[in-house]
Amino acid sequence: MIYLFDKKQEIVGMLDKADMLEAKLDLKINTAAKFDLALPPTKAFGNNVRYVGVPHPLDESKYLMLRLMSVKDSSDKVEYSWYELAYQELGSYSYIKDRRFASETAENLMKVALGGSPWKLRKCNVNASLHTNFYYLSNLEAINTVVKGLGGEIVFYVSISGNKVTGRYMDYVIAQGVDTSKVFVHGSNLLNVERTGDNSSIYTAILPRGKGEQVSEGDGDTPDGYGRRITIEDLDWKKANNDPLDKPVGDAVLVDPLATAEYGHIDGSPRLLIKTYEDIDDKWVLLNTAYRDLMQENHPAYQYSASVTDTDGLSLGDTVLIMHNDRDLSYKTRVFEVEYDLITPENTTLQLGSD
Repeated sequence: MIYLFDKKQEIVGMLDKADMLEAKLDLKINTAAKFDLALPPTKAFGNNVRYVGVPHPLDESKYLMLRLMSVKDSSDKVEYSWYELAYQELGSYSYIKDRRFASETAENLMKVALGGSPWKLRKCNVNASLHTNFYYLSNLEAINTVVKGLGGEIVFYVSISGNKVTGRYMDYVIAQGVDTSKVFVHGSNLLNVERTGDNSSIYTAILPRGKGEQVSEGDGDTPDGYGRRITIEDLDWKKANNDPLDKPVGDAVLVDPLATAEYGHIDGSPRLLIKTYEDIDDKWVLLNTAYRDLMQENHPAYQYSASVTDTDGLSLGDTVLIMHNDRDLSYKTRVFEVEYDLITPENTTLQLGSD
């Protein structure tokens, strides 16, 4: 059941599936949800309908709140386009004048980022800290600053009780979805290749550099108090210890040997990406962030589409393994977008791969 709201966000009606001609809800990681709805002219909304509350496809106790953006009339139907309210409210509700943080936790940063808005942080499983500043930023800009620095994903939803919205919430999670055991073969009938990236943009090793280490209070040769940038040189990773790659102490570069064998230089050396992470001041966070980025850069940027039935019910954020028949290379990829068909669920489609 979809709830209809007026400008005061009080319920003025409900919409059943039988009333709808088309209803497609588009969810994409860290992007505002969109909802396209078509009704017969006899079921068209009155001018008082400004918002809808759509049950979240993965948890019907939670609702996505969307604002009406446009209406298109034709002889046989009326089409409505809606946009997720959280992104609009948090982009214009309040601002943070000047807050400076020296290694603050993700949870506390997000609570500050939401300050002055009606949205509250409900869940946070990102266990990392960040050195950053919020300087004349909107709530949404502050949220994006944290996500850019620490990674992770944000999910907005509302609670509804009686005839109105009773709570606005944000979850900040490491990743949506689950790491499934499903394997798909590149070129199989189940996956349609929508886009293939340029092989010149592939990197098979990364040299990450974080924020400069604090060496003084700001004098002499380091007027800002910071000197040489942190690196991963003194950290140790071993696949034998269940780390994803081998990286011995003394190496400042993280190398993917399988990707290097496939896409490296002609002499066998890796294709190196040098990347600076201005807001990361923890070496382990730097290593994990660099690994995550390397996994996005170490293969062609394929993008796939598939139906939800052909993929056995994958959902937003789920991870699968893509294998190439003609080479000894496989890599994990995620469902980054789902277009839910609320009338005919078997027509729901997924986008996997590189956004």
